[in-house]
Amino acid sequence: MKNVTIEHSGFHGRNAVTIRVPDNARPGDAVQVSTDVARRINAGVCGSADCMCGECIAMQDGRGGWEVTIPQNEITGNYPQS
Repeated sequence: MKNVTIEHSGFHGRNAVTIRVPDNARPGDAVQVSTDVARRINAGVCGSADCMCGECIAMQDGRGGWEVTIPQNEITGNYPQS
């Protein structure tokens, strides 16, 4: 396992979150994460319980789980900061 830091520019400014991924994971790969990790990652981008910004990094995979796609570089959110 290795650590990957994902930079996100969105409504709440520039944020960085770190996740552990398999050693063979590369940019563009979708990595499965637990619900707890998905909550932690998304709270790192938007920690407000009542916010309606829609900013997130972890997405539901359509099968009841969560995944994160490792970006080539910074993720641009709905409201990027310049």
